Amino acid sequence: TTWWLKPQTSFATALAPNERGGFNFITQFYEDRSTPPTEYVVLDLQTGKSKITEGPSGQYSNSNYQHANQLRAKNGRIFFSELGNVISYYDPADESIKTVGAVIDPKDGDKFVFRLEFGPDGMIYGSTQAAHLPTVVQIDPDTLKHKALGHVGKDRISYSYGYYLAADPPWVYVAVGQTPWELAAINITTGESKVLRVCAG
Repeated sequence: TTWWLKPQTSFATALAPNERGGFNFITQFYEDRSTPPTEYVVLDLQTGKSKITEGPSGQYSNSNYQHANQLRAKNGRIFFSELGNVISYYDPADESIKTVGAVIDPKDGDKFVFRLEFGPDGMIYGSTQAAHLPTVVQIDPDTLKHKALGHVGKDRISYSYGYYLAADPPWVYVAVGQTPWELAAINITTGESKVLRVCAG
């Protein structure tokens, strides 16, 4: 039995072709007998060889994203959302995990980039879980430059999150939950934000 078959807590997963004609399996574990957890593992499925990248303690990745719906850009980079608004990515150039860092300062009340989606412009758009109105962020998968576009939603009782997101430039549409649910939109260029529909249920 090898270490990667032993029981672990696994969060996000991904698959990527490698230069050897096979595939790498990428996942984040918590923990693989290391201090401090967490760690990303890149496993060559053909050879069984692995590479571990240690991460900060407790900085787990968004388990909404698995190999079936992984966020792979045209350049081959695969992106992961982590606690504290941190974005990391798998770099196919050297088959390693690297970090973009926090795309939004968590001190402002945004806890986690809950939803990430590619737009037709090739950019990544994300919406947060927050102690206030969710923030929408744009990330360039090539340059790794990022910027917060602004908040979406209006009437929040407590924390909220951008549960679903779709980009149709110049607008990004976000389903803001919950109590009530709101369909909101934010303009990528101007930052204009508006609520298009409210649903109490």
